[in-house]
Amino acid sequence: MGAAKQRFQKDYSVRTVSPNIRPPAKMAECCRCFTCFGCRAKTGRCMADLCHGSGLLVSDIALEFGHDAFEDNDVGIRFTPSVAALLRETVEKLQNCQPGGALLLEGHTPGLPADNNPMRCSIGEEAATLLRDHLEREGVRRPIRCIGCGSAEGLGLRVRVRLEGAETPDTQAPPTPANPTSSIQDTLRQLRHQIHQLSCAMPLTFKSNSSDLSQEGTCFVLKTAKLARSHPELTIQCSGFAKGLPEEDNQAKRELSKLRADAVAKTLQKHGVRNKILSYGFGSALGSGLCASVDFLAPHEDEDAEGNEFRSIPNYELVSEEQEGSVVDALLKELLLQCSFEPNGVRISASPLLRMVALVLKSFPSWIIRCEGHAKGLPKENSLEKKQLSLARSENVRKALQELGVRNPIHCFGYGSEMGIGKAVRMYALERQGALRIPELTDMTADDREKELNRLLEQALSSNIDFVPNQTAIPKSAAGVLSSIADLLRAFPEDMVLVCEAHARGLPEEHSESKEKLTRRRAELWCQELRSRGVLQDLQCRGAGCAEGLGPCVRMWVASQAPVESPAPVTDQEDPQTRVNVLLAAALEKDGAVKFATNSYQVPPAAAGVIKALATVLATCPQCPICVEGHAKGQPGENSEAKQRLSRMRAEALKVELRKAGVSNPIRCIGRGSDGGLGTCFQVVVDEGQISLEDTEATVLDTQLSMEERRRLLEERLDPILDGGLKFQPNTMELQLGSAIALSKVAQLLKAFPDVAVESVGHAKGRPEDNNDARVRLSEDRAAVVRRALVAEGVANAITCTGVGSSLGLGTKVGASEPSAASCATVFLGDARHTHAVSAALARSALRASSFQSRMAPGASELREQLARAEMDKKEKLQILCHQQEERAKALEALNSRKEDSDTEADLETAFACHCT
Repeated sequence: MGAAKQRFQKDYSVRTVSPNIRPPAKMAECCRCFTCFGCRAKTGRCMADLCHGSGLLVSDIALEFGHDAFEDNDVGIRFTPSVAALLRETVEKLQNCQPGGALLLEGHTPGLPADNNPMRCSIGEEAATLLRDHLEREGVRRPIRCIGCGSAEGLGLRVRVRLEGAETPDTQAPPTPANPTSSIQDTLRQLRHQIHQLSCAMPLTFKSNSSDLSQEGTCFVLKTAKLARSHPELTIQCSGFAKGLPEEDNQAKRELSKLRADAVAKTLQKHGVRNKILSYGFGSALGSGLCASVDFLAPHEDEDAEGNEFRSIPNYELVSEEQEGSVVDALLKELLLQCSFEPNGVRISASPLLRMVALVLKSFPSWIIRCEGHAKGLPKENSLEKKQLSLARSENVRKALQELGVRNPIHCFGYGSEMGIGKAVRMYALERQGALRIPELTDMTADDREKELNRLLEQALSSNIDFVPNQTAIPKSAAGVLSSIADLLRAFPEDMVLVCEAHARGLPEEHSESKEKLTRRRAELWCQELRSRGVLQDLQCRGAGCAEGLGPCVRMWVASQAPVESPAPVTDQEDPQTRVNVLLAAALEKDGAVKFATNSYQVPPAAAGVIKALATVLATCPQCPICVEGHAKGQPGENSEAKQRLSRMRAEALKVELRKAGVSNPIRCIGRGSDGGLGTCFQVVVDEGQISLEDTEATVLDTQLSMEERRRLLEERLDPILDGGLKFQPNTMELQLGSAIALSKVAQLLKAFPDVAVESVGHAKGRPEDNNDARVRLSEDRAAVVRRALVAEGVANAITCTGVGSSLGLGTKVGASEPSAASCATVFLGDARHTHAVSAALARSALRASSFQSRMAPGASELREQLARAEMDKKEKLQILCHQQEERAKALEALNSRKEDSDTEADLETAFACHCT
């Protein structure tokens, strides 16, 4: 027995003294009691008080360790032969005592009081249980309660028998707590604390490269089995591990760790454990080494849990910060290898897999996660459709995880079949939230600051934003990204100008004006959120729709500002034109060549910095005429009329943007097509005085034709340009791009006819009966915008402005193919009083034919021609014309209702002429 005692003290007393193991704060309240953590808070008493003589001491029975002590099957405690008489005497005393009292058996173990630990208490309780079994076999019918005091009293290996008076028997149910959930949590806390202390005293280890338990591991399992039998309602999770670092995890290590977890589970079941047991092998993903662990789960944590599934990550709080990223990557890689999708499907079919992934992310909530979707196929077979499908898969996984309570920021990407890994999703840990490192800016130049800020913004916005489809609200999941960007921008100078561009889901060919408006509103709300977080920089909002196919995201960059270089004093030898051309070339090259999208004349958002730089240069020479050249893709030999038209529209679009930037220089636009072989770009140079064919023709017409002929010819020229009116953005005074280009052409024509009076009539969306003062004011402002634009282009004609609101009902005549014609302005020629009367007559007639609406301006010109030639009273003639217009509208409605495809414009005119006759 002495050798066994020495072994006991050597193996367990010394090992439990660890500077890293500290009892909880509540342990101090319970004195030396380790077996009933928190007992004073629940029962009002500490179990250690019972070790100090509470109750009548009946007997004190000594025990010894057997020869098989601490072997695989038992702790080897047994009664010495000399205590047989004492046991019989104890039984007689208990039978002769009055019934009603409960027995308390205190188990003690060798050792000093200062060396007491949970393992000693557990051995003491085992000794008390041994005596209880003997007393029950001898016929003692009293309630018996066993506690383990360990070496708290320093009495050696023995059991004390005490007779309690009114103590609550161990066999009776304890009082039901007010909060059952709190009771379960307390129980789990006690069990986990005991498991932790046991693992420190006797680690659950295995033989090298084997699933066989070591002697210490077997002893740990035996102690755990006893705890499990006391709580059969709780689920047990057995976790196996393998030696190595998290990044060294592989399939072989996971299989070995799974065998070790299964070995622990089988040993528990062999020793009478009937609890539900989950078994999982983590390999070396947690870096825990060659061991295993046992954990108790609450009843609600194992709902629908399968055998090969984990519901907790053992000791994840002990993972160092340096290894957290590797641990998350290893766990996610292991789980997502089992992920698969149906062909062309986006829903994941493994709910246990999602639960485990969610548990991993919730265990490490501070990490930003990258979620990549993939599609079936080879890398060379990748396509935009496959990228969209894979992006939808990653977003669907993110949505499912968020429904399970995951709050990590998850950035989704779609790679299609670029990686060649099939129908799968992969997830990685990017970085901790708020880990954006802002460099020291004091020693940086302005250009270096711009480059560094662009790099950091690209890093922070490298993933999509979880916008709700067709909605503008900023999602809550973007709060972390917004905070990071706000912190970043507050560290940079306030005088910087930034562009905020939002994108929407869809293919480039699905781009539309509605998506552009949607993304612009998203960009505005994004900037509002940044300003609410203290951002002071100038933020310019843009909506890109789905023109670039980037999906729902936000992009930000610095709008480069060209340095304001005042032209040096011009000497006699220096050509001023050459000096300005050099400055314009430098402004164009500051951010590199600006490329248009294929077959598009929309000025790309990336040109904002170039436009601002050009405006800065041109502001130093406002009288200098310039020429804007548009170019198209192709070689010089491939030039065509279509390419010339497209490049001319690009030059006109750039001219509109320069006007918005405050450029007042005379601007001439040329479409070069692919003649220069420069690709989809534009050039700005000083105009060398070349006059276009249209200008030459207009000048000739101005000098050779009579006043009436010139007016008629000008109307014929203006009719195709102003067909349908000039379009505005809804509820604004901003001309649409196409209308701004058309207005530039109108100005070019009007400058050849400076003596022709012009009236600008503004309109607003709505029905005639809905007209009000606000709409009239808006339409007047639109008419004034047209006049200011014409004057800025050098038009000297007398221009009057009129606003009619929605009195003409143009807003209700717009077809689906012209969504923006509801807000427009028209330009009439001749006497302003005549055109105002025509507008009033049209308002009274309330025409309803959409075909007439599209030709409203030419129709007004025909009416004014008839009025000019007629000798009768103007008022009477106007009434006749209005009546004719009403009849014409009725005839057109009748003809349109028949839907005869063979009708032509000639047929309609013939029908109208016959009806008038």
